[in-house]
Amino acid sequence: MTAPHTFALCIFMLIAILGIVMVIQSFFKPFAAFGLFKMASGFDFSELKDRDNETSNAFKTLLSFQASALLGGNSMTLFLSWMAFHDSVALAWWALWYWPIMFFWHFIIYKKATPLWYVQIVWIFLSVTALLLTRNIAFP
Repeated sequence: MTAPHTFALCIFMLIAILGIVMVIQSFFKPFAAFGLFKMASGFDFSELKDRDNETSNAFKTLLSFQASALLGGNSMTLFLSWMAFHDSVALAWWALWYWPIMFFWHFIIYKKATPLWYVQIVWIFLSVTALLLTRNIAFP
């Protein structure tokens, strides 16, 4: 593996591992995501959750669904990263463009000038840089 491939592998493995850590946290503290939601939107969902048991259970189910989707997506990123940057599989490289597009979407919809909004800029820069440095995978 070349240095750019190693750099790209590290970036996308980090994205996946951090996502999986968020999922593990949600197993132990299902409502911890509300802190991120508040930072991203400016709205405190905790107040809604505390209205009654039915609302609380509905939010718990919704957050469990979100955790399962995150687990699947981040687990796939582990495999796609290895396939793209270790085995030079072009289709895996193209699939990883999901991440900068998603980070850009978050950049658009998150509440402006919050720490989470600035984090999206960092992830956009890192993921796009990693992919552009390894474009020889898709364009030999």
